[in-house]
Amino acid sequence: MQKTIIYIIALSGLIFTNAVQSQTVEHIIIHGNKQTQEQVILNELGISEGDNLPDGGFSKWAEGARQRLQNTSLFVSVNLGYEIAGDKIVIVIDVQERWYYWVYPILEHADRNFASFLNARDWQRVNYGLSFEKHNFRGKNEFLKLKMRFGYRSQLGFMYDNPAIDKDRKQGFQISADRFQQSKVLYTIEDNYPVYLFSDKENLLSENRFRMTYHYRPDLFRRIKFMAEYRNFQIGDGLDTVAPNYLFQQENQSNFLSFYLKYETDFRNIKYYPTDGYYFSASVEKHGIGAMRSEVNLLIANLNFDYYQPITQSMSLVSEAYVSAHLMNENHIPFLFAGMIGNDYYPRGYEYRMILGNAVYGLNESLSLKIFQSNYMFEEIIPIQQFKPFAFSIYCYGFFDLAYVDKQHEFQGNQTIGNQLLYSGGLGADFVTYYDRSIGFHFAVTNQKAFGIFVTLRSPIYKTF
Repeated sequence: MQKTIIYIIALSGLIFTNAVQSQTVEHIIIHGNKQTQEQVILNELGISEGDNLPDGGFSKWAEGARQRLQNTSLFVSVNLGYEIAGDKIVIVIDVQERWYYWVYPILEHADRNFASFLNARDWQRVNYGLSFEKHNFRGKNEFLKLKMRFGYRSQLGFMYDNPAIDKDRKQGFQISADRFQQSKVLYTIEDNYPVYLFSDKENLLSENRFRMTYHYRPDLFRRIKFMAEYRNFQIGDGLDTVAPNYLFQQENQSNFLSFYLKYETDFRNIKYYPTDGYYFSASVEKHGIGAMRSEVNLLIANLNFDYYQPITQSMSLVSEAYVSAHLMNENHIPFLFAGMIGNDYYPRGYEYRMILGNAVYGLNESLSLKIFQSNYMFEEIIPIQQFKPFAFSIYCYGFFDLAYVDKQHEFQGNQTIGNQLLYSGGLGADFVTYYDRSIGFHFAVTNQKAFGIFVTLRSPIYKTF
């Protein structure tokens, strides 16, 4: 008798689940979107009223939709449920919006990475200022930023991003304008360590930059970007004297146009700290176009593939492969532009070094384990609703990284590393917390017989620009 009852309950649950899977979505009801327009939320769902639920049923679809809504960085929390209405289903979405107005005091390092800044302890390489940001501008997930920055790399800048300018919310654009000035400049390397020049009499490097970007999102997981950019560089007499090849020989200024084309596929579960899914991107950059080509003639290609394989509920294997290559056989590449090739790619443990080359190939492998997770509500301590939820997670990981820098041409400076396999290994921990911020520490040993403890900021605790 007991087995019969269990069988009937299980059969009823199966029939009910299949019914939910096959039912038509009659209505989609959204609660909590006080500022965000409904269309912004509906655009991330992948279904509309009148559609049938996708294969896999409500639970599988709802988890994907929740992750995509969270990855917009518009909401503190997202919950999805449903109600049965006859032979149809009503989907109910509850969101809690984030805080969208930010006035940031800027205090940031100006090195390639935070570990290099801590190692150098050079307070002249610090930026400070003020920035205003409006996220979810007009409730349409638009973004507006104004900033005024001083210090190592002073900047006056403006940026506006509109992710959806058409009815189907597939096309968008971004526009930005910036003015930079520096009195201290990285101008050469010695034994693959950066060397800086300082002047208290003039700006050694000035740059004017204007960008326009068009982006197209054909579906929920793919994006294509095309960017046109104008750049103007001017170097001071002091820099021109000690580094005549910083731009071009006998040149103290350069004006040129650049075009960028980038394709992205993103199936990661969590954008700011993924543990499942994959990400792929391919891009081409052409610096120097047409009549404004000047002497700049650079073509750079980049490939990235990141794969996140869950092993258990709390453990993941992370593989990150990358290629960055200079596709034009130039006899002379100015030092300023040499940094464009693989500047953001290096094995962990090589944070202090600079290795300039025509191409860099690399693979980073990590085994990550989540050892702690907590969600807390500051009900009485914090009066603003958007800041009351507090999430905190700790991930520990072991890693092994490989890289090879192809150094076909000699760049300005003395390089002892290049045309050889570089590798490193070690252990680390990441602390992921408030509003997607995270800080990490890792101990690394390299094949150059160097070791140390390094600090990383994936989504900085303080605001960087």
